[in-house]
Amino acid sequence: MRKAGMPDDKQISCATSHALSQPQYFDAKHPRYGLSEWEYSMCEAIYDSASVGTELLSEKGALPYRHVGSGAGLLRGNGDHRRDRRVLFPKDGAPSMSDGGQVATRTLSTACRRDGVTIRTGHPACRSDPQRQGRGHRRRGPER
Repeated sequence: MRKAGMPDDKQISCATSHALSQPQYFDAKHPRYGLSEWEYSMCEAIYDSASVGTELLSEKGALPYRHVGSGAGLLRGNGDHRRDRRVLFPKDGAPSMSDGGQVATRTLSTACRRDGVTIRTGHPACRSDPQRQGRGHRRRGPER
C-alpha cells in the first residue's frame, strides 16, 4: 500500500482486522475497538510485520492479492469498509469476499506443490492461552 501511495494507518488496520474477523464484538467507540489489550497487541504486531511476508508470497505467485476495502468507514461507525481499498484479498476471490479463505488456501497449496513444499494436515494446533499470558502455557484444540 505504501508503495502504491495509499494511506496505511495502524489504527485503521487494527480496526478493520477486528471488524472483519469478529464483527459481533467490534465497537468503534472503544479505544481498542472492543479488543482486549492482548488481542490489540496481536493486531499491532501483525500490522508491523505482515507486509514483508505478504509481499514475498505475492512475488512468488503463492498469494496474489488486491486491495478491496478500508477501515475508515468502520471508524466513522457506518460499517463501510470497502471504500478506500484497505483490505488485502486474494486476487481471484469473489467481489463479495465470501471465498477469500478458499482462494488463499488453493493458491498457497498450489504454490507449495509447485515448489516442493510439504503440506502437513491432521496435526493438533497449539496456541498461547491469553488467560495465562507469560506463563508458557500451551493449549490444544478449540477453547471451551
